[in-house]
Formats: sequence, C-alpha cells, structure tokens
Amino acid sequence: MPTDFPDDATLCAAIELADRALSIHNSQPWQWRIGPHSLNLHLRHEVRSSYTEPDGRGLIVSCGAALHHASIALCALGWRTGIRRLPNPGQSDHLASLRLHGGPPADVEIAMAAAIPRRQTDRRTYSPWPVAMGDIALMGAHAARHGVTMRRIETTDALLGFGQHRISSPDPADEVLEALDSGVVLALGTAIDDLGSQLRAGEATSAVLLTATVQGLASCAVTEVLEVADTRDALRENVFDAMYFPQMLLRVGWAPIIGNP
Repeated sequence: MPTDFPDDATLCAAIELADRALSIHNSQPWQWRIGPHSLNLHLRHEVRSSYTEPDGRGLIVSCGAALHHASIALCALGWRTGIRRLPNPGQSDHLASLRLHGGPPADVEIAMAAAIPRRQTDRRTYSPWPVAMGDIALMGAHAARHGVTMRRIETTDALLGFGQHRISSPDPADEVLEALDSGVVLALGTAIDDLGSQLRAGEATSAVLLTATVQGLASCAVTEVLEVADTRDALRENVFDAMYFPQMLLRVGWAPIIGNP
C-alpha cells in the first residue's frame, strides 16, 4: 500500500465512525470497499432488494449520510478527501469513491468528527427554549455546501397534515409539554430528483445533524411522511414553491432536562 494512503487502523477508525450515520429504518445499506488508492462506497444488494420503499430513496440518503461521516472522520484524522460520486456509470451500486491525500483538518471538521459519537436520535418533546436563528442559518449554510436547499417548515400540522411522530399520551401533563415544544422542522430539498441528488441530500443531512450536535441541540429524522408520494408532492408545492424536491425532514430543538433519551 502506498505511503500516501491511510493505514488500515486509520481506515477502520473512519469506517467505524461512518457506520454511526443516520440510517433510515436502521437499514445501514452501505458497504465500504478499500481499493489501492481509494475508499469506495457501495449500496448493499440484499438491503435494496428487501427495502419496502418503491424508489429506494431512503437507502441512498442513508448512504449519503455515511459518506459525509466518513469524509469528516478522515479529515479529522489528517486525510483530505476528494469525492467522486457515481464514478462507475455501469455499476449503479457504486455510489462514491474517495481519493485521499494528507492534510490538516479545519476546526469545523474536528468539531463535527467529535460530534459523531454524541449524535443520537431523540424523538422526545423538546424544551420551550427556542432554537436560535443563527443556529438555523448555520445548519442551512452547511446544507448548501452540498448543493442542498434547507427550508424551515413553519406550520407542519396545518400545512401538511402530519405531526411530529411521537407516541401520543393521555396524560394532560404530556400534552402541556408538547404545546411548549419549541423544536423546529427543517426540510432538505434538491433541484433534481436523481440518484446523485439523493446522495448529496444524505451528505447534507449528516452535515445538519452534526452541526446541531455541535451546537448542543437534539435532533431526529422524520421519514415516514416522505415515503408517501402525495405528502412529498405537498411538501414540494407548499414548502419549496415547486422548485425543489423534498428529500429529508429533520426535527431539531433543545432536549428536555429530564435525562437521556
């Protein structure tokens, strides 16, 4: 193996962090293959064949999240990444190839990499503390770096007819807590709805979630509604003015001070 390529321990550490990425339905549909000069991301055949979503969108978004996790981890370990998406037109399962070269990490990459083990899905009712506009803007900026547009959904229930996907409780105290929830719902969309765009949406999803974690915010994905074509159409029309295709919904807020999820 050439001296300008990471050793096995470095690659294993990066892959271990990449495997912590958001995975819709806990599918972990990715597979890593180490080449002579690159690290390659593939879609697992067996997961694709058993996945219930007709277009497999969630699988590609999940793989994109793992791709970003791997890139951030490698950067933090001193290896800059050049990503070639869909490098093999004749092999659609080959989603990305990462070419690596040594280089110092940026502060934001170190912070994001450190956030990977801390990020977890938190579907609880969030606290009444509002999410700062500056934090939302920062998350949107990180999404934009991947060619993905982020919009805040102002009125989810009235506009789209879906809730925040929590188990309802007859306890009046729980209803009061939900009413005080100041979490925000963020929609990620792409100008084109193809494989490459879905992969980039996954990368942006990872960037937004890790940014939220760095800022001390809790987060979770809201995926069920995107599996329904009519709801995706409503999102595209009402949230993105029919200009972008919705790829992911994320809920972000301050965790309640009542213990870990």
